[in-house]
Amino acid sequence: MSLFSAMNVANKGLHASQIAMGVAGQNITNADVKGYSRKRVNLAADYQKSERFGQIGFGVQVVNISRLRNEYIDSQIRRQSHEFGKSVAIDYALESMENILLEPSDTGVLEYMNKFFDSWENLANNPEDLAARTMMMTNTNILTSAFRNAALELETLKNTRNQEIVALVDKVNTLAADIFNLNGEISIVELGGNFANDSKDRRDQLMRELSELIDFESFTSPDGQVTITVDGNILVSQVSVNKIEVYEDKATRTTDNSGFHQYGIRMSKGKNPINPKGGQIKGNMVARDEMIPKYEAHLDELAKALVTKVNEIHRTGYNIRGFTGFDFFDPTGLSAKTMKISPSISTDVNNIAVSRGGSFQNCTSNGTLPNDRGLSLPAGSHNYGIDALQLSTNLGVVWNESLPGHNASNKATNIAHGSVTVMIQGGPQNGMFLLEGTDFHIDYSAGTIQMLNSIFDAENLIVDFKYSVGSFPGIGNNENAILLGQLRKELTMNESALGTPSSTFDQYYSSMIADLGLDRTKTLADIRTREYLIEEYDTQQDSMAGVSLDEEMADLIKYQYTYQAAARIFTTVQAMLDVLLNI
Repeated sequence: MSLFSAMNVANKGLHASQIAMGVAGQNITNADVKGYSRKRVNLAADYQKSERFGQIGFGVQVVNISRLRNEYIDSQIRRQSHEFGKSVAIDYALESMENILLEPSDTGVLEYMNKFFDSWENLANNPEDLAARTMMMTNTNILTSAFRNAALELETLKNTRNQEIVALVDKVNTLAADIFNLNGEISIVELGGNFANDSKDRRDQLMRELSELIDFESFTSPDGQVTITVDGNILVSQVSVNKIEVYEDKATRTTDNSGFHQYGIRMSKGKNPINPKGGQIKGNMVARDEMIPKYEAHLDELAKALVTKVNEIHRTGYNIRGFTGFDFFDPTGLSAKTMKISPSISTDVNNIAVSRGGSFQNCTSNGTLPNDRGLSLPAGSHNYGIDALQLSTNLGVVWNESLPGHNASNKATNIAHGSVTVMIQGGPQNGMFLLEGTDFHIDYSAGTIQMLNSIFDAENLIVDFKYSVGSFPGIGNNENAILLGQLRKELTMNESALGTPSSTFDQYYSSMIADLGLDRTKTLADIRTREYLIEEYDTQQDSMAGVSLDEEMADLIKYQYTYQAAARIFTTVQAMLDVLLNI
């Protein structure tokens, strides 16, 4: 080997040491960067051929700079991240529902429901006290507000899941575009036979972030580019990025364009629907379509049962004037959101039925009408403008004291509020029901009917109703208030297959809250499991890809001495050349 060849060996040593020290410095400065993989310089002995000696060492060559990373572990981390993101989104909804229902507390539905029944017991002790009646209405309004506010908050939470899905889809598209751009960078570098290490680190980190949002499959081509598919649809390919979009599921829209509109996701091109299996998008869909509706239904069922059971008892009682048949709650408000006190009570607390006596019966016909029910009002007998007609209990026609068989016992009085129906019999409008207050007026205490619209004068009508049998026991009677107070302890909920209820109102609601807590406990357990597995995989990955400062400092010292030694070769060769030149 000539002296000039020796200088070339020294030069290669200097070059290799410089690159190795640069890589070690890069590792040290990025030790705390999330997703960074440790880089390693791969060196190999260089040589040249000699006719006399065969292969003669020709220094060192830098083969490449590789990154130390286990791609299988990355795939496992992404798989766990799919489930982690899903559970995190579900847990957020469950935690929000716990905050909305706020149980146990002094401002929750259960507390106000207990105060509602306490008010009935107080009213039973003071049946003639106006203040007790006013307090009864006040506590009822507070209870219905608690139901309504909880229902509205749950509905808002459900609607915000749609908004969250929109935001997450935007993030998915942004990450997909960044991954596609990195694909291009990596391809350019690796087609030249080199390694795009830092671009791959960045892409792996983006794919990890993407895995928390939506589940996907991926594979890498020989040129280093990654292809990502979502539910069988290509999201990122070697040539393009295909965005996903949010669309409204028209099947969930009500005919009057009100209520909840459900959002789904699909590919922007081709409009292929996507049904994710994991990630935060899936978690929000589960929360929106399963978890929140589950507890909305429970709350509505409780409100419906409370309205129905209270009204059943209240209608049989008497108000302070001796009238009966009043609903306590508005019978049309059979959900938590629509539950409210009836107009007859809200406008006059004296209509609260504290007293009790008698029962309700259906009016009957004289055997000429279907089902032996109702009174017949032939055309011409009920004309608009004539005096009010007296209803009868079992004659099949209006009561008239001048007719045989019509006596005081046949006169229908104390009609149950809301029980009256008037229907057209025969003709083109057969079966049509008339509207109370618009087409006819009922005096519930006197039991009379009066037509308010002349367009029905030529129609045959059938009037059906319920009336009270018995007498008003007086305003000091508290039997109905006692029954309503005792409803707190009655088994009214969770009917079995045989139709037998097994829970009280508060037991049903407490069970609902317990189920909510159990659902959240299960979700948190899943989150902890996924966090543990991800942490374990990260530890395994860090053992290979993580930067050890001690190792890197040792490498710096090693390559420092290597550099110094290579430089020493230069000075030695220079001295030898000086000797030759001075001969």
